[in-house]
This record gives sequence, C-alpha cells and structure tokens, in this order.
Amino acid sequence: MVHMQTFEEVIRCYEKDGRIYAVTNDTDAVLAKIFGQGMDVKDIFIEQGRLEEVFDHLTSKQKEVI
Repeated sequence: MVHMQTFEEVIRCYEKDGRIYAVTNDTDAVLAKIFGQGMDVKDIFIEQGRLEEVFDHLTSKQKEVI
C-alpha cells in the first residue's frame, strides 16, 4: 500500500477488510504503473464514485462565507 501512495495520480490510499483501496481520477495511469512496476496483484475491482460521495467531497472543501 505504501508504494501506491507515492503515485501522483492517487488522491487517497487506505486498507479495509484486507483490501487496499486507491482513490484516483486517472484509473488508466494508476493501472499502468501497477502493472509496469510488476506489483503483486491478485484482484482488481474498479468502481465509479457514487453521487453522494461526489457531493460530500465537493461540499467538504467549501468554507461558509457570510
């Protein structure tokens, strides 16, 4: 997991239930690096963000202006 955190395309990387998750806006570039560096991969699952996650991400960075 530590290695993927160094990829500039990876926004966030974490482990949950024995799986490693990488959040990115450029899946193709991250996959190219994973396979190009010969990382030991057993399973890959690609999931698009849900609308609720996108909304939370966008609104969490905004500050209230009065």
